[in-house]
Amino acid sequence: MNDNLYTLLYAAVICFVCSFLLSLFAMGLKPAQERAAQLDLNRKLLDVLGLFEEGMSDEKVEEVFKNRVEELVINRAGEVQKNYKAFKEVPEKEQCELLEKGAELNTPDCKLSLFQRVENGNLKALAIPLKGKGLWSTLYGYLALQNDAATVSGITFYKHGETPGLGAEISKKWFQKNFLDKKILDEDGNLYGVVVAKAKAVNSGHPLKHSVDGISGATITANGVTRLIKHCTKMYDPYLSRFRKEE
Repeated sequence: MNDNLYTLLYAAVICFVCSFLLSLFAMGLKPAQERAAQLDLNRKLLDVLGLFEEGMSDEKVEEVFKNRVEELVINRAGEVQKNYKAFKEVPEKEQCELLEKGAELNTPDCKLSLFQRVENGNLKALAIPLKGKGLWSTLYGYLALQNDAATVSGITFYKHGETPGLGAEISKKWFQKNFLDKKILDEDGNLYGVVVAKAKAVNSGHPLKHSVDGISGATITANGVTRLIKHCTKMYDPYLSRFRKEE
């Protein structure tokens, strides 16, 4: 009995010490992990905005992002919220839900973030966050538009759980390059989005300027990309429309 009690106490102490050390290491590494995650996002944004170069150091990424990318916080009406310098300052309860399911619960004054590439005081491109459902997971990315706020200049997906070799191809350059110079507006200036075809864009039934080649065996993921682009650009359209009129 005493031997069993000793064994149990010994195991409990070891578990406690290990748990304490793991918690201590996790807390100590948290700032570094957060910085690494932010650097990765910044790289993706620089890439989609045409500012990333292979071999960029962490310091260079931070420098270019700070000097050439402007972050804005806007409300649903497309009005810039100057009392916020960055989206991370916005309380979670005030942030808009980008997912199509649940977006109907957004308040009229909820907040959105967007990023602008500025050169010598002139806007060259802007990027909006993307979020939507694929086959197995939520897809996260960015869509960049030229300074006409209508022509795609880049797209990236930085987080998802889609099937490798199938839906996960949305992260590959070959797929993302298909979106370059595609239009999100039709001839009448109405929001059209970009459709990911089931096979070839030429057979999609949509104008080529609004469609891209699909991914074999990944129809549901492709449909998810089509839907999230249409939905997210619709969420940002009040700002994009204002911007087009000002330009």
